[in-house]
Parts: sequence; C-alpha cells; structure tokens
Amino acid sequence: MRMHFAPFFLDLRIYILLLFLEVAIFAAWGRLGLITNV
Repeated sequence: MRMHFAPFFLDLRIYILLLFLEVAIFAAWGRLGLITNV
C-alpha cells in the first residue's frame, strides 16, 4: 500500500466519525427537546 493513499483514508475515517457524532448529538438533542416539551 502506498503512503500517499493513507491521508485520504484517514480523512475519510475522521469525516465518517464526525458525521456519526453529529447524528448522535442531533438525535440526543431531539429526544431532550421532546422531553422538555412534554
């Protein structure tokens, strides 16, 4: 495996991780909002 492919995969993993965290935080915020509204 060539080294110049490593940064791309690393950035891809970080992007997917951030996307997952954003969805998780949004879901938790939505549930908290429903709880506070009710």
